[in-house]
Amino acid sequence: MWRQFGCPRGGDINSYRTRVKLKYKNAVKLAAQNADACLNDKLLDYMCSKDTTSFWKAWRKRLCMSKLKPAQTIHGKSGDNNIIGEFSTFYKNTCITNTPHIDQQFACRVETLLQRNAH
Repeated sequence: MWRQFGCPRGGDINSYRTRVKLKYKNAVKLAAQNADACLNDKLLDYMCSKDTTSFWKAWRKRLCMSKLKPAQTIHGKSGDNNIIGEFSTFYKNTCITNTPHIDQQFACRVETLLQRNAH
């Protein structure tokens, strides 16, 4: 209706639009709060009944990012080595060390740790 009247920025139609929009946002916020409260209640019930399996299952289902997948391409580059190169380039340009030769010291530490883990 607001669009039919030319998207007015004042008057009754605009005030009605803003009221409806506010009600919608509040309903979304309330639904999120209710979902959180429901989860908290479930987690509390599981803890009180000492059902740790169900507790951690509910915890992971809601709070862990199981569907989050790493990026396959960054700035048009794909493959682990190319993506590592993109990150290295980015952080070399944004992070400058304040201690001389610290990069070489860290590189030696990383190389030592990698060699230990390889054996």
